[in-house]
Amino acid sequence: MDRRATARASKLPLPFIAAIIHGRRRKLVAGIALGIAQALAAIPAALLLKGVFDHSLQPDRLNHLVWSGVALIGLSLVTAVLHITSRALTTGAIKAAMTDLRTRVLKKTYALPRSYHDAADTSLLHDVLVHDCERGEAMLSAIAAQIIPNALAAVILAAVLGWLAPGLLGLLLIAVPLFYLWARKSQQRLKADAAHARHMFADFNRGVLTGLRRLDLVRLHAAAPLEIAGHADRAEKLRAAGLATAVHLVVHTRLQQVAAVAATVGILVIGGHQVALGELTLGGLLARYALGGLLLGLLREVGAGMANLANGSHGLAELNAFLATPAAPPYQGVRPLAFTGRLTLENVAFSHETPGREKSIFSGVSLAIQPGTITALTGPNGGGKSTLIHLLLGFYRPQSGRLSADSVSYDELDLESLRRQIGVVPQDPLLITGSIRDNITYGLPDAPLEDVRAAALLAGADTFIRDLPQSYDTPVGDHGVLLSGGQRQRLALARAFLRKPLLYVLDEPTNHLDLEAVTALAHTLQTLSPAPAVLLVTHNERVAALAEAVFVLDQGRLHRLPRP
Repeated sequence: MDRRATARASKLPLPFIAAIIHGRRRKLVAGIALGIAQALAAIPAALLLKGVFDHSLQPDRLNHLVWSGVALIGLSLVTAVLHITSRALTTGAIKAAMTDLRTRVLKKTYALPRSYHDAADTSLLHDVLVHDCERGEAMLSAIAAQIIPNALAAVILAAVLGWLAPGLLGLLLIAVPLFYLWARKSQQRLKADAAHARHMFADFNRGVLTGLRRLDLVRLHAAAPLEIAGHADRAEKLRAAGLATAVHLVVHTRLQQVAAVAATVGILVIGGHQVALGELTLGGLLARYALGGLLLGLLREVGAGMANLANGSHGLAELNAFLATPAAPPYQGVRPLAFTGRLTLENVAFSHETPGREKSIFSGVSLAIQPGTITALTGPNGGGKSTLIHLLLGFYRPQSGRLSADSVSYDELDLESLRRQIGVVPQDPLLITGSIRDNITYGLPDAPLEDVRAAALLAGADTFIRDLPQSYDTPVGDHGVLLSGGQRQRLALARAFLRKPLLYVLDEPTNHLDLEAVTALAHTLQTLSPAPAVLLVTHNERVAALAEAVFVLDQGRLHRLPRP
């Protein structure tokens, strides 16, 4: 990625920030105001210090010296209370705002259509959803707790210094604009470096995730050296990007310190000269020196906070772009339906649309699934069977044709409600990391244990579950890795049975079950009351023979096989 492009991408999205903190502005304003007050509490402390050196260092002024010390301790306590309260308000407001933002982002993720996720890079999407929110929170905290209160306090303090010491005003008028211009230029470089490092980290992260997903493939083909070489190359690019960012940040910080020393020396030289001429007391010099040190400390805090803008602004820009992604679902109906199991496709045509290319899957497809019957769908690999299932579930919208459930068009229906009444068992069972019971009750967490056991019994899973060490509370491992393929398939069946749907979609059941088990399953389904509709998607002719109607999807066309 070009560095100028990354710098442009990290432009601070101010309207988006305003939207994030909307509703929490009062707390933020109160916190910032207290932060300014805390910073400015040093002014009376400096004046007390001046009084101590000018008037209290006398044998007969011990009482004045003691009370000055008490006052300084009191100011310190007040400053501490102001600081704690300020941080509590700003941090609480920012964290609450970011919690709302994270919720919006996750809702958006689930609202985006299947077509978006088909084309999305999962590792980059994960980086946006998790790490960009973290970077954005760090940046907003820095703005609210460091940059704004310290910058405003620095302006006020500079005005006070200029009033107390007109000779310093000219120095401040020259130094502060120069410091700002240099800090802005340095910040632009840091933003570009940070965006480039972020891109390299995302690339490295994507490579690691991809490598972990294909470990078996790597071992089967003895390709570990090739994979390691790729990881090493990405790691080297990440090292170089991280080093550049670290070096420029160190240069930025050290030059700030040099500027602070130069300004302090200026105060000492000008003030020392005035003391030598009798125009200024020693207490006045120390007060100015203390206030000058405080001013420089405030500017350093502003500079330290600015470092968080590099990653944070880019992260919030990415989140803003993600939330602006069109998220219209394929269907937007709201009508609920007491589904009986009848689904109909009428003259449906569908193609996956990608930039510069349109891949046609099928056209003119018509299919009717009837309640209480078994329908088989077969055909060659890549013929569109999985896509047809996704169309039936409302994940995609066809370019033409009509889909309906119980004669009601999908355009009118609440598709989420319809899906809850369909039991889908995919060819590769999808399990979550948890217990046996967690997997069977997924989506229905409050289901009674007796219902869970009844569903497992219908799926032929109860026997092996009872033999496990913790029965239904036995962990299944990461995505079910501790179970065999057949056991995972039966858990997926139990999950479907628990919902008591009137349509079952069984995708390649012989992937993990033998023909005898599938035949027994078909018999079990036919004995249910009321008898559900069943769609069997299979390559196995003997499995397809269990159906009353067999359809073949081939070269984009669907035709029904005659009964023997």
